[in-house]
Amino acid sequence: SKLPTDKQAWPQPPMGLIKYRPGDRAMLILLDWGGQSAEHEVQGTHAIEFCMPEYMIRHVSGRFEYLGHLRWADWDHQGNLLTATWTGELCVYQLQEDDSLICLAKQDLNSMKPEPIDSPDWAKSW
Repeated sequence: SKLPTDKQAWPQPPMGLIKYRPGDRAMLILLDWGGQSAEHEVQGTHAIEFCMPEYMIRHVSGRFEYLGHLRWADWDHQGNLLTATWTGELCVYQLQEDDSLICLAKQDLNSMKPEPIDSPDWAKSW
């Protein structure tokens, strides 16, 4: 990741969230760098409500692995890493003892078209 070196490039320091992997001390880290600049729009990065999320893993070994600008990531109950990319792919990765990530499943959702259906009766009133 190319992070700005000019302190005025970011109006605020990043905010972060940490979630431990079930079963060990590996961490999924989400950093939010705040508003997006014109420079980042040109570079093709994405923002969620004017935020720029970045994900990384801190492995049990202490090594950090940058995961890039994912739309979303989380651990499942078995400790697999679930990701959603900006290009419309869902991925499931298994974290290995050597810190590598093995892709268990990948699904491209771009060809799927939603079909409108009627809401069930229980969902029509609050």
